[in-house]
Amino acid sequence: MLSQMGKLLSIGLPVFNGERYLAQALAGIRAQTLAEFEVVIADNGSTDHTGEIARAVVSADSRFRYVRRERNIGLVPNYNQVFAETDGEFFAWHAADDLTHPEFYRACVNLLRGHPDAAAATSEILLMDPAGQVLGPDPERIHADHPDPAVRFGELASFRHFAQFTYGVYRRSMMARTRLMLPFFWTSDRLFLAELALQGPLVRDPRHLFYVRQHGERVTLGNRASFYAGLASPQRGTTWRYSQELRRAIDHAGLPPTEQERVRQALRRWQVRHSPRLARSAVSALVSALVSALVSATLHRRAGTPGSPAGAAGRSG
Repeated sequence: MLSQMGKLLSIGLPVFNGERYLAQALAGIRAQTLAEFEVVIADNGSTDHTGEIARAVVSADSRFRYVRRERNIGLVPNYNQVFAETDGEFFAWHAADDLTHPEFYRACVNLLRGHPDAAAATSEILLMDPAGQVLGPDPERIHADHPDPAVRFGELASFRHFAQFTYGVYRRSMMARTRLMLPFFWTSDRLFLAELALQGPLVRDPRHLFYVRQHGERVTLGNRASFYAGLASPQRGTTWRYSQELRRAIDHAGLPPTEQERVRQALRRWQVRHSPRLARSAVSALVSALVSALVSATLHRRAGTPGSPAGAAGRSG
């Protein structure tokens, strides 16, 4: 068990079949100049050598803990569960294929200490290739630190950014006021950040202290969605559902009435800007629902047909 001082920062590392880069990611965390942290490696039912790599680090460093899911519970549930399994004042997710400069976590914690109204902190980002060679910076031109929550919400709800704050450091008390990530995958991180922005500014260190690895098996670049339970293909009507969840995020945030209305106005402007995309998405969601209902009704009728094996089984049960 870590000391109370050690619970300053909790780092959750969700991973599934991450043997290729996991050891490097863990070494980067161990090299941090901020020493007061705990790490929970949340293994989502890996079938490769992920568990062996994780257990080796746990045996060498008491700040690390290994938790294995008995089955793959899906990417988003694993992310949310590892948050519940920690209790540090600050919290961070860390991808199994990215790297951190030794000063990264100290810089983020210091930023949050220096900005007590801030909900999250990160640094500027560098991209690297599969071998770890730096490709260059990845600037994200959004006003995540704007003092007006309506502006922050509009910025983080937009499609103009890369959701880089997903792997920043969060103030747990503010993060806990959100619904965390919701399970429709392609926009869950963006939605979470927009909701978090209603709690406080998201601030950034100007140094390049975080390295995002670009490779074909990265979830957001390749086809790794097929590895996660229930996520073999993108859902239909994602943008329409995203819009609905943005509205629910505003209702959930507990804002004063005047401030809440200004944020709703920001959402309405977002909806107007994306009206063609929303219309296409709504039609797609409707068609998908109708097809699903038709298939379900057909299967139900067949299951109840007298003389069929399914019908006989149903009657005998």
